[in-house]
Amino acid sequence: LKSQIPVLKNAFFDEQSKNRSLTEELQAKVANMRKLESEMESLEFRNEQLLKRVESLQIEVDAAQKLPFKYKKADDDSHNTSSLNCDGDIDIIKDEFEIKIQENQFLYSKIEEMKLDFEAKLQAFKERCAELEAQLASAKGNVVDISSKKSGPSQMEKIEIDAEVCENSPSSSVDRKTIVLASDDINGTFHAILNDSIQKVHVFIQGFINLLRLLEQRSTVYPNDMVLETLPENTLLFGQRVLKTIGTLKDLCSMTENLCTKVADDECELDFSSEVADFSSAFSEVVKSFQCWSEPFKQYVELENKVSWCGINLCTSNEVWCKNFLKFLGSLHNVNKVLLELGEGAAENCINKLNESLQLLSELSKLYNQKIFDENRLPTASKRLKCLNDCIGKCIASMERNLENFILLLKLAVSSYSLKCNSATDVANEKNDIDLEVEPNSCHVDDDSTLCEMSEKGGDDIGESNNSTLIPRLNDLESELSASKSRIVDLEKERDRLQVETELLKMKLSGGGTETFETGSLLHTPSEELRLVIEFYEKRVEELAKEVQYLQGRASYYQNECVALLQHAQLSESEKDALAEELLTTKEKVSRLKDDLDTTQKGYEEQMKKLCEHMSELNAKIESQSETILSLKTNGIGGIKQGARKLLFK
Repeated sequence: LKSQIPVLKNAFFDEQSKNRSLTEELQAKVANMRKLESEMESLEFRNEQLLKRVESLQIEVDAAQKLPFKYKKADDDSHNTSSLNCDGDIDIIKDEFEIKIQENQFLYSKIEEMKLDFEAKLQAFKERCAELEAQLASAKGNVVDISSKKSGPSQMEKIEIDAEVCENSPSSSVDRKTIVLASDDINGTFHAILNDSIQKVHVFIQGFINLLRLLEQRSTVYPNDMVLETLPENTLLFGQRVLKTIGTLKDLCSMTENLCTKVADDECELDFSSEVADFSSAFSEVVKSFQCWSEPFKQYVELENKVSWCGINLCTSNEVWCKNFLKFLGSLHNVNKVLLELGEGAAENCINKLNESLQLLSELSKLYNQKIFDENRLPTASKRLKCLNDCIGKCIASMERNLENFILLLKLAVSSYSLKCNSATDVANEKNDIDLEVEPNSCHVDDDSTLCEMSEKGGDDIGESNNSTLIPRLNDLESELSASKSRIVDLEKERDRLQVETELLKMKLSGGGTETFETGSLLHTPSEELRLVIEFYEKRVEELAKEVQYLQGRASYYQNECVALLQHAQLSESEKDALAEELLTTKEKVSRLKDDLDTTQKGYEEQMKKLCEHMSELNAKIESQSETILSLKTNGIGGIKQGARKLLFK
């Protein structure tokens, strides 16, 4: 115990010194925190003063703008001092201009790279077309082999008879093949254009949904922020009714999705009149919902104009934008009327109304850009408001682009539908002519078919024993034949689509020359339709190039992010390994210390036992000595001698 006392004293003094150092650090941190709080309070006070100063300056600017021209002359001297600051602004503008020039050079080089990539992709598409044609030829050969294996002698005889009949009228058969191929190509292009147009309608509706949602979010941010104050009843009513309109637009969007799937499915038969009627009824509900929030929208714009920091230019731009937006909604109502009143010339009327709405939408995008240019320069404009304004402007621009593409596709669909009708009449006339030519040879065909049936009846009795082995083989061949036919159909569709795209791209690259299309869908198209096709696909290629550029930028951004994350992951893994090694070393140290502690405890226990035994022996000796001393005192000298003798003997 005496040996442990200094150890405990040293530990106590160490802990006391640690506590003192910790209290000193705590006091220093509390002092720093108080300093930071005082600095924050001073900064908040200065921020409030600056806001008040900005508001007062804005009021002075508005008052100066309202003053007549006579009073402005007296203030020219005071404004001369501000001209010195304009030099610095000019330098900043020059720097920004140089930066923009560099950006334009970079974009120009990027466009050249995109052109090279486009040419490479075009070459790849051509190679893909050649590969698909080779696959198609091989698949047709496989189908012929399978059909020849599956068909018996009777079917082969029928095929030979049909071939002989066709050889009797070669010119008619060739004409029929060309007409059928042309009609198939026209049907394929019509379905492709129709599918693209429905997809554009779907994208336009989604853009309109996003626009309404952004307007609803903007009403909660400006001019009254719902985080800082309660919104007025008119703003809340506007948001609720806009959300109801968004729900109806979502139903319309799901309807367009179903229509796209139906058009893409070749086996599904479409009734266009019923589909258009359903779409127009749903669209009429959407148009009716516009009237519910048009008045709250006007009141919301008036509330924006009543704000103190709203200048004259911003007020006028708000009013003009509100009027044009309501006119755009009215143009959609006119389009709905045309859809409800289907008849002769309905397509042309619909295209005219859509052109009117497109003009209004383009004006609307320009006016909104002017509006946000003035609004984002306000000192009270928050980052969220600026972000919402930019998103709304981009949404309106995308709606304009999609509507323009839809109008072009609608024109192409109308022209292809007229070609489809004309080709159908031509095919019917050619079929009638071919039937009249083949009638004299029909009697021979009937006689040969009866002979084939007799031979089949005779062969059935002979081959009853082999039916058990032939049936599974025939089922396998039928499944292979159906799979190969479906594959051929898919390849033919893809080939037609790629041929159309390659021919259109050839025309674009050649500058719209006098090249003719090889596909049957555009054999009889006039120059106006070709021009529309070229314009549409030029715009489509530009959009795809922009999307590719945007995606490349996003990809590089994500690549950098991934590289940073990988580096961070590697660092974390290295730290993890180091921590694991440290943990192992600490565990080993802990185990060693535990062993040392156990050994020391055992040693102390043994020493304590020995000390106890030694103390007991000493006590026994002390008792014996005390007894001898007492005996000596009582017995005297004789006792002393006897005691001395005893001690000597001991």
